[in-house]
Amino acid sequence: MIDARDVTAVVVTYNRLPLLRRCLAALQAQTVQGLRVLVVDNASADGTAEYLKTLAMPGLVCRILTENLGGAGGFAYGMQAAAELGCKAVWLMDDDTFPEPQALEAQPMQPWTGHMAGCQAGLWPRMAATSR
Repeated sequence: MIDARDVTAVVVTYNRLPLLRRCLAALQAQTVQGLRVLVVDNASADGTAEYLKTLAMPGLVCRILTENLGGAGGFAYGMQAAAELGCKAVWLMDDDTFPEPQALEAQPMQPWTGHMAGCQAGLWPRMAATSR
């Protein structure tokens, strides 16, 4: 089993600061302690970067991009950054996701078995990069 504290929540945001605030509050309210939260700001122009710089949230890591990579690009960037931080699994969400306090605790987290069938309920175990 993967310990929930080894999970990094990756949140991608773009110009939706009010929603991001709610999302981060919901992540702070998780019953599992020690969750790392990685916010990928996709070059927002609504004050998101400034807000994130002032936020004192334990486990928060921010990546403020200079160009909008789009949703898929933001998630790809976030998963790579989460892997570089040493997580064992990522929990992906947009800024309009507000997980219930026990959402992470309730997830069955199994180690990655080498195929995507091992992924459950939005928790994606970290996969090692391979070269061709």
